[in-house]
Amino acid sequence: MFLGGLGLALALNVFAVTRFNVSREDGTIVSTVRVAPELWNIAVAVVSILLLVTLLGYDFLENFPYHP
Repeated sequence: MFLGGLGLALALNVFAVTRFNVSREDGTIVSTVRVAPELWNIAVAVVSILLLVTLLGYDFLENFPYHP
């Protein structure tokens, strides 16, 4: 539930600030990525990434204890 919500928040906010374009020019495929920096969208994306890393790190450390 937590990981899904954070992943959804991250995906929606990244989708809101980025635009992808793929086209053909003179027989070659050209792709562009445009980022329109919106403060709140980027803030939510950064917080989502930090919380995802925290939860995944906790899960890893909890399930793989250190055995000297």
